[in-house]
Amino acid sequence: RMNIQADVKKWVFQENFKRVFPGAANPIPMDEFVDSQKKLATFMTASQFVPVVDLVTAKARAQLRRHFEAIRGLVATYYGPELPGDDVCAPSASCVDQLASAVMDAFYLAGGLSVPSAISTGLWVLYADTSQYGDTFPHDHRMDRQDPRAFFYES
Repeated sequence: RMNIQADVKKWVFQENFKRVFPGAANPIPMDEFVDSQKKLATFMTASQFVPVVDLVTAKARAQLRRHFEAIRGLVATYYGPELPGDDVCAPSASCVDQLASAVMDAFYLAGGLSVPSAISTGLWVLYADTSQYGDTFPHDHRMDRQDPRAFFYES
């Protein structure tokens, strides 16, 4: 049985990883990535309302730290020689750290969160059994490849 949200997040992470670090083995287990991504997104949402309280557990912080260190090592290997000296990356202590942080943002938040959501919603529009909702949702929706706007607005 598929878990559309989690499976699509894993797939997007896998594809993004392959593009950023071609040929490298991914050191972050897929289920752990999805778990961390979910916790981070929840924390970011909740922290808008409760900024003073430390909402991220020690376990979640440790997991994210491990992921950062793994990504940092790959960034150093793949991109370190191309990066400028650390003095130009202030206030970050290291250009490698700064780029690793940007890669983490991309994997966990930027496209890593929005792309799976958009894909999941699109799959729902195309393949969900919406019969229990009456005429609220279109049945057997087909995307018009010549004019995909209706599909875009539906999803």
